[in-house]
Amino acid sequence: MVQALSTEIDFETATPSPIDSVQRKIDISPASFFLDRVFKLKDEHTRSRVFLWEVLAKILGLYQSDYKNSPNAARVESKQFLEAKCEQEKIRVTSETSVLTMMAKLIVSDNRQLAAGYALVLTTADVMGQTENSFCAWLENEGGIEKVRKTYDAKGNPRPAKSPVSQSILAERGRRRIGTNILCTVDSQELEDALPPVEVDRERTAIVTCHPDGSVSIRAIVNDQGVLTRAYAAYANQPQSANASAESDENLSIN
Repeated sequence: MVQALSTEIDFETATPSPIDSVQRKIDISPASFFLDRVFKLKDEHTRSRVFLWEVLAKILGLYQSDYKNSPNAARVESKQFLEAKCEQEKIRVTSETSVLTMMAKLIVSDNRQLAAGYALVLTTADVMGQTENSFCAWLENEGGIEKVRKTYDAKGNPRPAKSPVSQSILAERGRRRIGTNILCTVDSQELEDALPPVEVDRERTAIVTCHPDGSVSIRAIVNDQGVLTRAYAAYANQPQSANASAESDENLSIN
């Protein structure tokens, strides 16, 4: 009597046949290759970032050993040599340009904003007592170049924290921005049955619908003062259009 062979497969230990392997390769879509290349570029970017940080660390070490800790006469001479080299390389510098900025321009990038950012990071690291050996770990802990730029100023001091602007201040800015500007006025006879009369001018928030033909429907009037304040605050944050009040926002500063 011939027994039937078991057809159950142990997927934990079974070894795929060569045919299975070929089929699996065929099943890989172009999107998989695309994603693979994306992550390879990401790895390259990470390596380039690490290399940049290592170069900045070497700049810091060179600055500290050969400039900062040198006698005054040597520092003056070194700065003059750097200025002459920048002039030779057609890199714009002024008498106020720091040595670290010139080093960053000559070594890393002559782009003004990039060099200033790198110099800020290096200055901050120096002020905080970092060295060539500790720089990369410190920069990683600080959150990277961009985070340091936002957290510290050009002298390496922490930037003052920006306190949030209160709703009432924003509302006052909105009122000043509107000024006496009026988009349109509707005759009282058209609204006498819809709105309650008032003895003096009252500001209210309106719910309106703008129609494609240019007309506007007033849907309701909201008497809540808090809603009015929030509306003014929202208007203060709204980008100013060409048809808005000509009053400049520079004159709207509220302390």
